This record gives sequence, structure tokens and C-alpha cells, in this order.
Amino acid sequence: MPTVLLVNTQPVLRALLEKRFTQEGFGVHAASWDQGLELLREARPDLVVLGQDEQHSPEAWLEACSPCCPALILLTTGESGQESAPGEVARLRMPFRPSDLLALARKAVTG
Repeated sequence: MPTVLLVNTQPVLRALLEKRFTQEGFGVHAASWDQGLELLREARPDLVVLGQDEQHSPEAWLEACSPCCPALILLTTGESGQESAPGEVARLRMPFRPSDLLALARKAVTG
């Protein structure tokens, strides 16, 4: 079973995505930004879904975890003109359809 780490500062969105990924057969770990790095190192997921927010820099988070960063889907709040992060397989602009995220996730873990 593929595993996904959902990192997001919005508890409601995190809970919704956790439910949807579980229904689709993923093993799921969910965390806030502050808990995410520790959980990444412990859980070693196949995929990270990282939700961007105004208070946290995705680049700083990714730099800290790059040695063990699996495939990544970045959820953005603005323009996607930034450079791709290491391991990034997709970028989705919020708001997004959960079905689009799940399709990208399946593709990322199956190659």
C-alpha cells in the first residue's frame, strides 16, 4: 500500500484529504508544518502533499528534508512561476478538486 504524508496548516483540509486518500487505499500520515519534518523522517512515505501558506516557505521546508524527500505534490495559493522543488511531480493551485489531486498522487506512486 502506498503511503502519503499530508502537510498542511489547515486542519479541516488536512482531515478531508486524509479521509479521501484513505478511501482510495493509501496509508496516510497527516501533520502540520511544524510536525511534518519529524513525521517525514519517521514514516518514510512514498509521496508528500505539501500545502503552501503565507507563513511558511516551501523551499525552506524542502531544503531541510531533501535527503529523504520522496515524490512531492505542492499545493499553491498563488502563481506557479517558481522553480520546481526537488522531487516535485506536480503543482496544484488552490482551490483544487480532490479527484485531481488523487489522480496525480496515483500517477506519482505508480511511476
